[in-house]
Amino acid sequence: MSEPYEGYGWIKVKRFTDDPSKTWEERFKALMKHHEAEATFLIAKVRELGKCEAIIKKIAELANAAQPVTFEGDWGENTITLSIGKGHTHCGVPDGTFEGLVVSLYNSLHGGPGLSWAGDIPATGVQDEHGLHHGKDPGGSGIALP
Repeated sequence: MSEPYEGYGWIKVKRFTDDPSKTWEERFKALMKHHEAEATFLIAKVRELGKCEAIIKKIAELANAAQPVTFEGDWGENTITLSIGKGHTHCGVPDGTFEGLVVSLYNSLHGGPGLSWAGDIPATGVQDEHGLHHGKDPGGSGIALP
């Protein structure tokens, strides 16, 4: 079976385009600028992949602790509804980026700032009059799951 993520070709990095009409100093500066942008992009991609791995590990941890974890559609592309047990939260932003969805899902599962949870969710914070749990983050909008 061929793996779609084998090697590094699946990471789309913009190629450098040399301009022979420029001086060697201008070409070198352009190349260095390209390498800086490329390195910044790759570091961000590695961080995103690390968050994706942490999300999968947390889902497995919750499922193995007999806490049902389900996902449903939400407000469109790059949004989902995450349900754990009897509670749920919304992740991502309608018409937002995949990267934004990853950050939102990661934060929701790891106690960072995120949307409030509705329903019976194990929280370390307080439950307000609407049944929403607010976690420990300074903004009061996150949740820390066990």
